[in-house]
Amino acid sequence: MNTLSTLITKRSLYISLVLLVLFLAMLFIPYVSPNEYWVGYEQFESSAFKILVNLCSLISDNNDIPNESLSEYQLYLFAILFVYLILWVNQIIAILLAKKHPFYFLSSLIPFSAIFFGTIYMVSEWAKSDVPPNAGVFIMAIIYACLLFMAFIWLYTTRLQPRIANRSPREHKPTKSERIAELERQVAELTKEKDAE
Repeated sequence: MNTLSTLITKRSLYISLVLLVLFLAMLFIPYVSPNEYWVGYEQFESSAFKILVNLCSLISDNNDIPNESLSEYQLYLFAILFVYLILWVNQIIAILLAKKHPFYFLSSLIPFSAIFFGTIYMVSEWAKSDVPPNAGVFIMAIIYACLLFMAFIWLYTTRLQPRIANRSPREHKPTKSERIAELERQVAELTKEKDAE
């Protein structure tokens, strides 16, 4: 574990750069394959970028959209942009702090979790309409698993390992056979002392 922690610490700048590129690319990687059978999901065709573009066009052409749906679309647009921007800014900060705080890139787990589980929810909803997941879902799952693994390494090396190392050794409790042997030794000493008298 220490060697992995050292490797991550030394390569944290490169890890942060790769994650930033992947997080930027995730906006354009498709989540689901377009399918001619689904109805009502045309505006959410395949990637977050297409979702944002379609939401913007729906909001700008708000002539035939009821006010409830319009505010809902605006909320979706804001939520997607907000979470992606936080993810990107967080990763840029991680690049700047890579020398002083090498594991800072793990803080991107929070906004990335929102994106990942939101995407999983959307894809599971679409799966009811026989829409197969695409590359974006699997790439996100791999990134998420890698981040969780590095978070475990960080927790182990910074929190658990020092506690284990600083723990005082347990006092050895004698087993039943050891206690019997000790009693026999004491009895033997007492009989020797009696015989000597």
